[in-house]
Amino acid sequence: GTKRLEELTGLDKTYEGTIRLGAVTPSYDAETEEQDAKPWEHLSADGIGAAVDSFQGTQQQRPP
Repeated sequence: GTKRLEELTGLDKTYEGTIRLGAVTPSYDAETEEQDAKPWEHLSADGIGAAVDSFQGTQQQRPP
């Protein structure tokens, strides 16, 4: 795998995920158990759709 790493790093990538509205974990990801739940019922479908749409396209990734 690592011998061909240069060939692979420039390729397009696609990510898929599942969103759990209101869920909070200590690590901010699914690696740790959910510890808290924030209210989310006030969110509209249009607002959620706009937020999801903002993740499309090229993203600069930063470690936490």
